[in-house]
Amino acid sequence: MEAAFLAEHAPGPFKITMISAAMGRILWQPRISEAAYPDPADLMRDLVALQQREIADLIGQGVRWIQLDSLGYNHVFDPEFRAAGGLAGVPPEAILGAAVTVDAELARTAKEQHPDVTVGMHICRGNNRSAWMAKGGYEPVAERLFGEAGVDRFLLEFDTERAGGFEPLRFIQPGTTVVLGLVSSKDPRLESPDELRRKLELVAETAAAIWG
Repeated sequence: MEAAFLAEHAPGPFKITMISAAMGRILWQPRISEAAYPDPADLMRDLVALQQREIADLIGQGVRWIQLDSLGYNHVFDPEFRAAGGLAGVPPEAILGAAVTVDAELARTAKEQHPDVTVGMHICRGNNRSAWMAKGGYEPVAERLFGEAGVDRFLLEFDTERAGGFEPLRFIQPGTTVVLGLVSSKDPRLESPDELRRKLELVAETAAAIWG
């Protein structure tokens, strides 16, 4: 419904955002979900098929910019989840592999429908009214996520120390756009131009150290 409305009224290109089916593991709850889906992987398979149909329908309506919000990686880079051995008995490495596989499959689906579709992926730490679900930098997921997900753009949270440093960006593939979330939504105080300038200088210094 939203896509059809925007296609008719938007003065230019517009973006449709959706959660990734890779988050099915977070949605799966023991003793609640297992009656229908004994294993989280079963739920994710159905979600992938459903989302592939949704993506095809959106592209058929003229959508050319799709963003996947994929927060399943939180359970891999957060040190507390890692120390606990993962989620629902599934180790972090298996969670990472499943999430990357699903996101890559969804990105492929979009590209196969129309080569001009831009596929983005947003990752934050579950911020909602100053509450959050995870902390930690991208290092534990960076090599596989940035190397295998197959998206055109990454929109990444970097506004507080909780998100870690910029070093994991060394795994970003050539031609991929990275949108750095440097302005915080967690604090009502607006950053000064000098603060943002210092952050951008740090990004530039890190990029120079990584790529020369």
